[in-house]
Amino acid sequence: MNKATIYQTIREILVEQQEDYVVKNLEVAGKFGESKAKKLRRQIDVSISNGANIFIVNLKNVYFMESSGLAALVLIQKRIQAAGCKLFLVSISAPVKMLFELTSLDSVFQILSERTELNERSSLPITPAKSVTKYANALSS
Repeated sequence: MNKATIYQTIREILVEQQEDYVVKNLEVAGKFGESKAKKLRRQIDVSISNGANIFIVNLKNVYFMESSGLAALVLIQKRIQAAGCKLFLVSISAPVKMLFELTSLDSVFQILSERTELNERSSLPITPAKSVTKYANALSS
């Protein structure tokens, strides 16, 4: 995937099965607006139907988040909680972090600076993947 493409996608990085958990790793890049919000909601809904119960969304390459992207994350958080699942946001970019702090949503979401913090800050016995081996479902804007 070249640099121009990465800023236009939501991609599934890796699906892991660990103990009783199915971990879905997703990455959002570029401008996070209505189009990507719809795609991410769809990915989450399908993944819940397929048995995923832990969602890790990497936002390090999001340079701008529209209100529709922020609203989508709140809606996704509600859907995930209603399904008895967990959502973790990781590697949030500086502009997105500032937005979360200004809206006080940093207290609503479980935000991790790195994926490796998952075991430290949660009660889940999940270890980080040793390598990213499966790239699938690249969804371009």
